[in-house]
Amino acid sequence: MRRTGAIIAIAAALAACGHPPKPAASAGSGSAAVDAGVAPDAAPVAPVATSPTRDECAVMLGHVFDVAMAARKDPLTPDERAAVRTKMIDANVESCLATSRATYECAMKASTAADLQACPQ
Repeated sequence: MRRTGAIIAIAAALAACGHPPKPAASAGSGSAAVDAGVAPDAAPVAPVATSPTRDECAVMLGHVFDVAMAARKDPLTPDERAAVRTKMIDANVESCLATSRATYECAMKASTAADLQACPQ
């Protein structure tokens, strides 16, 4: 469950950050895992029996990102927002698969960064 805490911490950091994250200036490696900042040889996390599905994780991570962005004082441009949102989802979907159903449901109900931080870790 600590990985879910990391996802929520990322969302809180995004919300509190004073400057938008800058995408790395590279043409990409050709590997989605490497380009997303994930080690290509990292073993997938085994899902918990009551874990959210991959599709549910994508929706939850998008929601977490949107909640975090709503709290920012200097919002990203639409292009920056789309790029960062996609990268955040892609980089965290595997660890989300090990998230409990209770954490998933809590995160989906959250409307503020404080709500997200209150979710079970």
